[in-house]
Amino acid sequence: MPSSATITLFKKVSVRYLRLFKRCYFQCVKFCGSLTKGAALSLILPILLATTTQAQEYQWRLTDPIPQPTCPNHPHPDCYWYGQGPLSQPNQQNQPSFLIKSIVSTFDLDTNRWTFEVVMGDNPALPDTVIPDSYWMALNHGPMPSSPGRVSMFYFDGTDPSQPKLTVYAYNASHALFDRSWLDGSNAAGIQAPDRVCTSLSTTPCGAWVSTATVEDLPSGDRKFSFDVDATSILNHTPAYGEVPTLWHRPTTGSTPRIFDQGIGIWFHVGLGRQYGYGPDGYISQVEEAPNAGYYDADWLNTNRTPECETNITLTQIRPGEVSSFSITGTDVGASTPPLAIASGDIPPVSCSQQSVGLDTTRVDCSLVGPAVSSPTSYQVSVDFTDLEGATSTCSAAVTVVNSPPTCSLTVVAQNPQQIVCEGETTTVAVDVVSSDPNMDPIIQTPSIVCSTGQSSVMAQSPSSLVASATGPGFGEQTNCTVTLEVSDGITSTSCQASFSIAPCVLDCLNEPNGTAQLDQCGVCNGTNECVDCAGTPFGTAVEDRCNVCNGDGQSCLECTPIENIGTQSALDTAAMMLNNLVRSGAGKLRLVEGRNPRTRRFIRNVTRAANEAYQRAWSAIWSVPSAGVACTNGFCVTVSNLDAVVAYDVAITDLNAAIDSVIKRLGKAGARRKRNHLRMRQATANQSVETERSAIVTSFSSC
Repeated sequence: MPSSATITLFKKVSVRYLRLFKRCYFQCVKFCGSLTKGAALSLILPILLATTTQAQEYQWRLTDPIPQPTCPNHPHPDCYWYGQGPLSQPNQQNQPSFLIKSIVSTFDLDTNRWTFEVVMGDNPALPDTVIPDSYWMALNHGPMPSSPGRVSMFYFDGTDPSQPKLTVYAYNASHALFDRSWLDGSNAAGIQAPDRVCTSLSTTPCGAWVSTATVEDLPSGDRKFSFDVDATSILNHTPAYGEVPTLWHRPTTGSTPRIFDQGIGIWFHVGLGRQYGYGPDGYISQVEEAPNAGYYDADWLNTNRTPECETNITLTQIRPGEVSSFSITGTDVGASTPPLAIASGDIPPVSCSQQSVGLDTTRVDCSLVGPAVSSPTSYQVSVDFTDLEGATSTCSAAVTVVNSPPTCSLTVVAQNPQQIVCEGETTTVAVDVVSSDPNMDPIIQTPSIVCSTGQSSVMAQSPSSLVASATGPGFGEQTNCTVTLEVSDGITSTSCQASFSIAPCVLDCLNEPNGTAQLDQCGVCNGTNECVDCAGTPFGTAVEDRCNVCNGDGQSCLECTPIENIGTQSALDTAAMMLNNLVRSGAGKLRLVEGRNPRTRRFIRNVTRAANEAYQRAWSAIWSVPSAGVACTNGFCVTVSNLDAVVAYDVAITDLNAAIDSVIKRLGKAGARRKRNHLRMRQATANQSVETERSAIVTSFSSC
């Protein structure tokens, strides 16, 4: 279940942190591809905090036809040139098609995220269709970037489109080596070591500063170069050369470093046919030069501030039927037209509408009525706010609907649920119920029963017990029944089952279910077996010998001492049953004392199950000893011992006493001393009977 921090996460979330969230989110999905979107969201959301600080992201767009800039500080009067060698023409900027088709770049002063996308095509001044494969540039907040130690030189090598390479150096501002800051770091005489900043081929200098870098050939025949980087390491660099290091990427000393802001100055030079080599450190080691393919130099160009957006949400977790209402607001600061808002995500079931608020703001109002769900389900909405210049900001909101279905279990109250004794025309069976709802919703129980023969019914005696009835079983056929209980919280439901079998109700010879009338061996109902000989064979020929033994060999006259165990067995069986009943009785007392909390119910269920199993073993053991027999001393008989059965009975009695002791201990902890002492007295009485009768049972018999 989400924490309270997550529930209040989206309260007045600023554009600054929403952009940071968006960036972290997509990076998480990219680098942790096995994560679902919901898992990536759960990793990022707890680190964001609500704020009202406004973001500062600026966008610069240059689109075809490329405007002729005014560059008063540039050495060339037009400061804008396309071509190669003698093919250059002064009026070339007026051609209908240009080498540079468009440039779109954004920079966020808060996160230092810098994106740059340039589309370049064929230059009509060249004899063949030729598309550039690299470029270098230097840019800043407005003036022409022509001073050493002030800005960085950025090289984009797209000669291998499958693996573009980015390298950054401090710009040396040398007219002699204006494009070779990778080789010479200073504009002083001679060649000085390059002032290296970052490279995409190694994370050592700047970490994972490159998010994406691509080269794409478009269907139009143009080529698009793009990158998305974290410029923090670039901006934090201290230049090795230059007169004023404190002005590195800064408008003034002490100001925050930036790639650009409200204005931009740029030297952008296109590469065509250059071949780059790289050293083991990931920086350029050599360049096979080629003629320049063109450039665009300009200063004090205006940029566009990206719209700001924020999310206002109070309930990020709701139950089915509850409502979460929130708003996402986008503002194009200082504009006279509100930004265009386009919502996406889980729409529907999220319902959204929008309206203009003032001259520069669009507000999107959304609400979600929690649908019926069986497990936590998240619903997300993102709104893109786009101004007239095409700059876009995105804010998001997420609401999780939580509902867990109820649970239940059924237990047939019988020693052997698969062989329940038939009670006659109608047999009843008790079924214990355990049900709960994780959300503490009221539970509706609906029981049903299906049996293989006869008629059946089931009814609830209480929320914790059912009584199943099967009418008309028998006629030599076993009846198999399944009880189903459906539990519902009014939204979702779960069912559980328990099965039992009723042994056949055999009709006697008078057609009475479970009646006692039987056919005698002569085929007479309730007869006296008058036709049976001494061997028990109807109409047989067996006769008794001189020892009055039917078909005997005359040796049975030797004296044998008769043995009778049935009374002792009955007493021991009764004592074991009494101990078992004491467990049930003690469990009932415990239920009255501690109530029906889950731990008590679980303890009672376990201890009664253990006692029932122990009693079953005691019963099986004691009745496996012969109830009657003889002890003889003649040579025709051997002695058979049944001591193992008595030992098994003793073990079962020990287990029954252990179950009683655990109940007594639990009653003592619950403060029910009177009930505990009463239980001890009855236990002692039963154990005294066991001890007395145990010594009387005979375990050795003669087998002749």
